[in-house]
Amino acid sequence: MNYDSFYSMEEYVLESKEKKFWIEIVKNNKGFMVMQIFLLFVLSGGGVFGAYLYMKIVDALTELSFKKSIIICLIYIGVNIVELIIDYFISLVSKITSNSVDIYIKSTLFNNILSQKGKKIVFTDSSEYTTLLLSDASKVSEVINGLFMPSLLNIIKAVGLIVFLAIVEWKLLVVALVIQPIIMILQKRAKTVLEKNANDGREATLQFFTAIKEYTSHLFEIIMLRKNDYFFGFFQKKLITQKKYEKKITMIEAKNDAVIEFFIMLSTIIIIALGGYEVCKGRITIGALMLYVQYYSGLLAPFGVVFQNIFEYASIRPSLRKVIQFWNDETTSKGKKADGTIISCEHVSFSYDEKEVLRDINVKLKMGNSYGIFGESGSGKSTFCKLLVGFWEPTKGKILYGKTKYSEIDKNELFNQVCYVSQDGYLFNDTIYNNIVLGQKCDKDEFNEILKKVNLTEFVDSLPMKENTIVGDNGAMVSGGQKKRIVLARALLNKSPIVILDEPTTGLDEKNAKEVVVNLLDEFSSSLVVVISHQMEIIELCKTRFSLHNKKMEIV
Repeated sequence: MNYDSFYSMEEYVLESKEKKFWIEIVKNNKGFMVMQIFLLFVLSGGGVFGAYLYMKIVDALTELSFKKSIIICLIYIGVNIVELIIDYFISLVSKITSNSVDIYIKSTLFNNILSQKGKKIVFTDSSEYTTLLLSDASKVSEVINGLFMPSLLNIIKAVGLIVFLAIVEWKLLVVALVIQPIIMILQKRAKTVLEKNANDGREATLQFFTAIKEYTSHLFEIIMLRKNDYFFGFFQKKLITQKKYEKKITMIEAKNDAVIEFFIMLSTIIIIALGGYEVCKGRITIGALMLYVQYYSGLLAPFGVVFQNIFEYASIRPSLRKVIQFWNDETTSKGKKADGTIISCEHVSFSYDEKEVLRDINVKLKMGNSYGIFGESGSGKSTFCKLLVGFWEPTKGKILYGKTKYSEIDKNELFNQVCYVSQDGYLFNDTIYNNIVLGQKCDKDEFNEILKKVNLTEFVDSLPMKENTIVGDNGAMVSGGQKKRIVLARALLNKSPIVILDEPTTGLDEKNAKEVVVNLLDEFSSSLVVVISHQMEIIELCKTRFSLHNKKMEIV
């Protein structure tokens, strides 16, 4: 196998995706970008005209024409004032564009994250999402206004100056342009090294974010383990590694800048020497030479910015490709509408990471019925329910919603049919009210009725802020039982056709447990309700009961 050909093809595919990505970004923000480009052209024209005026000022002084010099100076000042005003508007439009691009990229990425399939969610560390949204997306967002637009401005400037300087003295321009290919060759070699270090640096940043997330999320456990020094050591090690790559990237960029500056200095000396010779021979004026000395650096500066931006783009590419990976990801299958009154599992088996969890499950679940699934911890109860709602896909067999296969149903449509209360449940660092309604409309009477059905009324009424009490990070300010009832109250507000209650009585005492489950089953009497529990007395409240044992499911 030709590995070089394979790598080239892979690189070609990645570059093709990059081009499509940027085309989409530009199309989405074309109005502001067209305005910027127009202003850039005007600014470039002003720069060339200013260069011409500068030459005329010097020539007028050498001719001892003071009045003429004053008039040209006033025009020159006016041109520069206009340039400053245009530059201000470019900065304003640039910031508006930058914000628009950043919002579009991050919003699209987060929407794609929310739409992922179960397997990808399980196997992706949440720190990957943090790095993607806070680091990668921010770097990519800045490409348009941090790299692309400055490069375009400098290309326009360079073209204008090349034309102008060629008219003034083409021989000196040829000398100036000879230096550029040398700089390009040197930068191409350095760019490969930069991209590799940028990729390693991104991985170090990901590991650092992972440490922050994990350690700050479990401060109580770390403190109680009395292992502060142990975890501090790990944290510091990851931080030092991240900074090491930042230093490497900075040094590579600094070395590249030094090389560019050296060649600018070298070529400037050559221009002065050759230009001085031309003045002595009377072939060009002193004003033209001074113009060349000043504006040649102005010509090299645009080239330098463009080369530097190309160079810097190499450090952003690892982040860009990670963004594109999520951007183009097929997150949800588009298909038929979820419709029917029966969900059928036909010879369904499921393996998790090559370990078989469920084998040959054959059941039919009907709307208007409640099903209790009993089994020991780790028997596959939660896995079965995740298959039931389309979060996982069967390894073998098929699941039907009515007569339609799950694989043919639009997953977003399917998820909208489901109310899933997980075993742990999650409370956001917000009020009790907001944690229950989650933006849904709910009047006072309906809200109070929901509190009553999950036995939360007395607790909420005892709080100074009532339902406006903040629960803390993942319900840190409430007990386990209160947290569970808030999660169940959230479920009551969603009148879904399919209701999955995974260990709904965790943290509740026996009396509250039975009363809450009875209220829930009554409330969802027209839905298909599945209750998972390791308590047989809870399972017995359901109309139909299953036992999950040895990877098989049987009616009890």
